[in-house]
Amino acid sequence: MSFVAVCDGWLAELQSGATSGLGAVTGLDTTTVPANKTHLYSPVSVERVVADSGERHLAIWPEADPQVVHGATTDGSDEITTSYQVMVWQDAAEEMTRSFDDPAVEITWLALYEAIQARLYIRANLAIGEAGSDVRYEGGVPDARQGGNRIMAVRFSKRHYKLRT
Repeated sequence: MSFVAVCDGWLAELQSGATSGLGAVTGLDTTTVPANKTHLYSPVSVERVVADSGERHLAIWPEADPQVVHGATTDGSDEITTSYQVMVWQDAAEEMTRSFDDPAVEITWLALYEAIQARLYIRANLAIGEAGSDVRYEGGVPDARQGGNRIMAVRFSKRHYKLRT
């Protein structure tokens, strides 16, 4: 399994529905989140969790957690599980200066989280990154604030088998 293939595959799925055929997740299409606002492979980025007015960012990377390895079969193959993070953030300075709640904005943001989560349960998406592997939703944070930004984080794990040659 390639870390790059998993990150690239999930970016393509969220921004275009490349694997599921469902189209882009509303709010993550390439017009809303252009290539220069996507961040892959590492949580370290100059712009990480910084967004200018009207910007939305999308990042996908393997987490720093150690891979978990289990001996899977009598032929010596291993089952390897790697955790990944999907993070979306946007400028929320305007929201924070309002003196009233805006339920429509809150509902739209939570629906985006649920749409990302739902893609992790589509059978066609289980093998993104490597045929014969699978993906499992591991939880997340639907709505957090940092500075003037609104953030969501979705965690998933990818399990695959490594055969001895």
